[in-house]
Parts: sequence; structure tokens; C-alpha cells
Amino acid sequence: MLIDSHAHGDPDALDGDPRAYVDACRERGIEVIVLIKPLERCLRAVHRFGDFIIPVTRIDMDTAGPQQARDCIQAGCRGIKFIRLSPTWPSIGASFSALPCPRI
Repeated sequence: MLIDSHAHGDPDALDGDPRAYVDACRERGIEVIVLIKPLERCLRAVHRFGDFIIPVTRIDMDTAGPQQARDCIQAGCRGIKFIRLSPTWPSIGASFSALPCPRI
């Protein structure tokens, strides 16, 4: 199975039938893609493309806390990409290290 593990683009911008896009990708051997986008865009993509999308949301570590990470997983995201906008943030911090990781 091939997985496009870092898809770029805007799923909302795709013209045409999403099912045709998924079928064309699968005909070429790509079974699923990992989409790394903000939460709402991930959820819209899953709604539109179904199980073709593995949603991974981005969390800004300068403003988010552990509850936002939990909320993203509970909303249906399969993973989180922690981003750091402030160069003064030294690491992900102890508050995030205690979050349980769901198995996919």
C-alpha cells in the first residue's frame, strides 16, 4: 500500500467529483493521504473524501494547551503536528508529554 504521507493543497479547492479523484489516486496505487491542515479543514476533507484522508491537525504551541490537543483527537484527527511560531519556545513542554496517543 502506498500512502502519500505529506499532502499539500486545499481539498476545498478541488473542482469536480471527489470520488473520481480518490479513484484516480487509488488506480495509481495511492490508497490514502495524510493531510496536515488546521482542524476545520481536516474535518471538511474527511467529510468530502471519506477514508481516503488521514487527518493530522496542526497546533500552535505558542497558544495551545493540552485540552486543544485532546479536542482535536476527539474531533477525529488521527495525529497532531506541533508547530512553533515563537523562536523563544524551547520544547514541546511537559504539559504535552502526558497526552495519550491513540493507536491507528
